Amino acid sequence: MNTRLAGYCAAVSLLSAVLLAAGCSGSIEDVVAPPAADKAEDTADNPRPPQPTAAKPQAAPTGQPSIRLSAGVALAQTLPAGTAMGFSVDYEFTEGQPNPTSQYVWVIEPGKGPPVKFMVRLSSKDNLLTFVPKWRPENGPFQTHLEDARGNRLSDSLPLR
Repeated sequence: MNTRLAGYCAAVSLLSAVLLAAGCSGSIEDVVAPPAADKAEDTADNPRPPQPTAAKPQAAPTGQPSIRLSAGVALAQTLPAGTAMGFSVDYEFTEGQPNPTSQYVWVIEPGKGPPVKFMVRLSSKDNLLTFVPKWRPENGPFQTHLEDARGNRLSDSLPLR
């Protein structure tokens, strides 16, 4: 199974588990939004994803991005509350190690309009997964990258398909 298909299958499996656990009732925000006390940069158009484990890399000596992104997926999901866009991407630190006390920013850019930014904690290698209830397939094409808390880009952009 190729990496993209594996990422897609993982995203669909996770969504199915979340919906089953939630009893498929309520809105998508009820299913995927974090508790109110955990919200930092949430807005109606910018929900926060689940928080993976933490990090900030040491700067790569060559000036190249220190995090590699792969298996980027953008998937429309028809849910009881309507259509939402689900996003998934694998990441791996290629230079340096994550700093467990640092937060990073996962940026998802639509074809038109402002990006959404999610504060995340990173481990050395993992997957990020979130939903943007206000976006539809026609908001694409989508691409993603990671930044540090100051807005410095740490990865190349990756198309989400």
